[in-house]
Amino acid sequence: MRKPIWRLAVVLGLAIILGAGALPNAASGQRNGPVVLLPLYQLGDGVYGIQGSDVLPDVPVGSMNTGFVVGDDGVFVFACNLQNFESRLATIRTVTDKPIRWMANGHMASDDSGCNSEFRAMGATLIGSRAMRDHYLEWMPARLALELRTPAGRALWEGRGVAAPDITFEDELVLHLGEGRETHLIWMGTGHTVGDTVVYLPQQRVLFTADLLFAYLHPTARDGDTRNWQRILARMSAWDIDWIVPGHGPILEGKSYLQTQSTYFDVMRERVRALMQQGLSVEDVISRIDFGEYRDWGRQNEAAETLEKIYHELQEEMGAAGQH
Repeated sequence: MRKPIWRLAVVLGLAIILGAGALPNAASGQRNGPVVLLPLYQLGDGVYGIQGSDVLPDVPVGSMNTGFVVGDDGVFVFACNLQNFESRLATIRTVTDKPIRWMANGHMASDDSGCNSEFRAMGATLIGSRAMRDHYLEWMPARLALELRTPAGRALWEGRGVAAPDITFEDELVLHLGEGRETHLIWMGTGHTVGDTVVYLPQQRVLFTADLLFAYLHPTARDGDTRNWQRILARMSAWDIDWIVPGHGPILEGKSYLQTQSTYFDVMRERVRALMQQGLSVEDVISRIDFGEYRDWGRQNEAAETLEKIYHELQEEMGAAGQH
């Protein structure tokens, strides 16, 4: 794998080094501890990936990755975790001082969309699929209200409200950011969630997947559809890809991991099916599942939601088959 441009480092006085405009919260104090430069990969001409995992002690393993494109007239950013927003912004500022003009979401979860209000305050236009925006507006206000009931939630979210996309699209939106940087935002349908969008740069052969790909981590399918998720993975596998910025986990060279995740769903589905045929409840299936070759993957505590989703999908399939 290509080595990151920046290695993890605590940056003292970063607001002074980068200029007061680089850190919107510098005047009121950094909310989330020290600003650090996150691992940054240059994946093409003006195309970068920021790896968010394992970089701060209070951010969980597998924290959302960010992709960005430096265009002729500004910067396009895809996915951003609010927990270390200032660190992500500082990392972007190591390669460009151009204004951030566009911020897009791959899905509605706060580790993807949490920075929306910050980027909007900086003058960026927010972009998302129509399905993502509808899902976000259905889900985010209640989640924000819950967050504001806790001290940690108030520290993170006070002054940062709901910020849904300003521009939506049904299937695909193309941003022409400069020579060789044609940037396609593509709604893929329901996989991880109902609003899943990816960013593909065909000329650079780079793909930002958001949470349609969890690299060496158990994927979460609570709000999704694992069968359709596999169809989405197959669709992306047909594209020319040199680099992938997954939603979580290491940045990947090549596209073989798309098949790795699809195989995971096949394997876990058959293991769930075998336990169901023994008459086990969903709780018993989850407690007795053999992770086998996936036992060393991260986020194993999140796997229960995916196993429950697979269990209920199989129930529906069996019920439908029994009606014929």
